[in-house]
Amino acid sequence: MPLSSRHLVDPELAPMLDLFPALVLNNDTLGLIRAEMARAPEPPADALPQFPDIAVTEQQVPGPIGAPDVRVLIYRSQKIEISGVGLAS
Repeated sequence: MPLSSRHLVDPELAPMLDLFPALVLNNDTLGLIRAEMARAPEPPADALPQFPDIAVTEQQVPGPIGAPDVRVLIYRSQKIEISGVGLAS
């Protein structure tokens, strides 16, 4: 029986989900979806929004045995200062 998370979506936004095709994730479709995503071109860097106050780093973390590493993007504010009391921006 497929699981659904639709009940977690805001009721005002839920009707918009019907505009998108259903996405079935299982052992049969996951490989096909990953292959299709790998063929999708990356957007050019100058087309992405620029946020000078946010530092972005990319790391690879190990996936499960036999699976590829997972790309992780880490976003850090450049404005946060750590003081003896706590965080201040």
